[in-house]
Amino acid sequence: MTTYATEDFGFLRLSGPDAAKFLQGYTTCDLAPVLAGSASIGAICNLKGRMVTSFRVAAHGDDLMLRMHRDLVPETITFLSKYIVFSKAEMTDASDAWHVVGTNSDTRDGTEDAPAPTAITAVTPIDDGLAVDVDGARVELWTTGEPHVDEPAGSWARFDVESGLAWISPATVGEYLPQMFAYDALGAVDFEKGCYLGQEIVARAHFRGAVKRQLHRATSPSTLPVGTMLTDGTRDVAQVVGAAPARGSSASELLVVAPSGTVGRLDAPGPSGHVPVTISWSIPKA
Repeated sequence: MTTYATEDFGFLRLSGPDAAKFLQGYTTCDLAPVLAGSASIGAICNLKGRMVTSFRVAAHGDDLMLRMHRDLVPETITFLSKYIVFSKAEMTDASDAWHVVGTNSDTRDGTEDAPAPTAITAVTPIDDGLAVDVDGARVELWTTGEPHVDEPAGSWARFDVESGLAWISPATVGEYLPQMFAYDALGAVDFEKGCYLGQEIVARAHFRGAVKRQLHRATSPSTLPVGTMLTDGTRDVAQVVGAAPARGSSASELLVVAPSGTVGRLDAPGPSGHVPVTISWSIPKA
């Protein structure tokens, strides 16, 4: 079994008797499967339906653990603090105590593309945390122990990019509807769970077919960070929302939010001119 670093991840811990009731009113996903012992991908939106964070959530004892970009944990606590004041629940940043280590099963050598993700997956308790299934071959170990890793974080991020799974980062906060990350397609948006913050906008866009931008796979010969804007030669039309080093080269594997149906070349700014980005295919919609 190969283990992988995942240095960008941190944890928001929600505890107290009203923890689940409170969180249910602010997430795109339904927490019922989580309370029954599974994990789920989801997002928290602002009033305009744009995601302020995305996460994988699982229960650990009486607490709910939200694994998200480490830098977004304090921002998310601040964002939700104005809503939690009348609930018997408490939020804490558990990023220093908890770690994420990625693992691959022995049946997968890491050279093939990752399977397509699903939002709801299995969780297995372990001595110092949780083992959270990702896609049947990959597992995230959420642990309070000291992590040992064989491979750098970029390798694990590449698996997410190859499977079409993007996470909100500081560069993309408040920019995108969940559908623009294909979260509806993988089951991270429940359109029947009832109200949550931003739900009216998210649902209206879904039922009216008003989402005009979607997630695409792309490549570039150069390293491009998340947040890089891409141009069609005259104006910005897309943004990099997921990035990882390509296998065995200095190129980048990318996830890009672009107008639906975009194919071919876009350009990113570079120190010596434009850097080409090739849009290969779009992540299927729901």
